Amino acid sequence: MSINKRSFITGLLYMALAVIGPIGFLLLPSMITPEAFNYSSVDTWMIALWFFVEVLMIGTEIFLTVYLWKLMNEHHKTLSLIAFIFRIIMVVVMVVNSIFLLSVVFSDSTNAHVFLPMHVTWVYIWQLSFSVHVAIIGYMVLKYLKTWWRYLGVALMLGALGYCIDSLNHLILWDIDFLTTAATILLYAVTIGEIGMAVALLMKKVVSDKLQIRT
Repeated sequence: MSINKRSFITGLLYMALAVIGPIGFLLLPSMITPEAFNYSSVDTWMIALWFFVEVLMIGTEIFLTVYLWKLMNEHHKTLSLIAFIFRIIMVVVMVVNSIFLLSVVFSDSTNAHVFLPMHVTWVYIWQLSFSVHVAIIGYMVLKYLKTWWRYLGVALMLGALGYCIDSLNHLILWDIDFLTTAATILLYAVTIGEIGMAVALLMKKVVSDKLQIRT
């Protein structure tokens, strides 16, 4: 497969996550919180939908991880491999997290008070791994691209810091308001970076056939 075709497919996968990601990461979690769960059949079906969306995201993530790894190899093999490993770790944690939702569905929501809080916690765990991946990709984009698209790397690295602060704030520091605000602001940057990356990949601006492989 040519580099340009691989870039286009990777961009499509990024765009797919941009569409389904907000549903699985923002909309459904805001509608089905552990505190507001009322054990009704409606909530059970909502969790089943949530599980389906997460499986769809996981499948997309797997393909995106492989394609992005092969693509970024054109810049730096070692860094792209490290980024690949951390994104795979993230996917594994997401799989475990989806099993929590499936357990709630199969129990008719009787164990929702146990598994929904666990699901929330594991989201912050996979975010830590994802933050390392995003930071590496951001660094590679900033370092190796020679056009203005390289500044997407800055947005990605700022977003990686946002993911890291957000995760540590909830896992260790017990949700400090100042850090929550800081993380929220930084996560706007990663939104710009991720969507920008999708556009750049679709336009084949991240790599070209003339790149010299660095190892």
